[in-house]
Amino acid sequence: MYQQKIPPPSIPNFFKTSLEAPLLAQILQVCLEAVTTSEDDNIKALVREYLTFLMKVPRFSTISLFLSKREKEDGRRLGEIVGDDSWRRL
Repeated sequence: MYQQKIPPPSIPNFFKTSLEAPLLAQILQVCLEAVTTSEDDNIKALVREYLTFLMKVPRFSTISLFLSKREKEDGRRLGEIVGDDSWRRL
């Protein structure tokens, strides 16, 4: 998975205030694709870690308001798949 190039704990510092809704939606799509198609047993844990740190990006709650209904549903579904209940609030 390409995201493995960026350690999850560095996500908030990496994006700071530059994360926008279209990019967040794309990240969610890539993560959803990874957990639904990968045969790697560790992928769910890795994606769960990315989701945890994505929510720590400054302005995350504001950015998530600009996601479409489908993008929010994808985020919720992704959270369910990887066992991260905090994504239910999208």
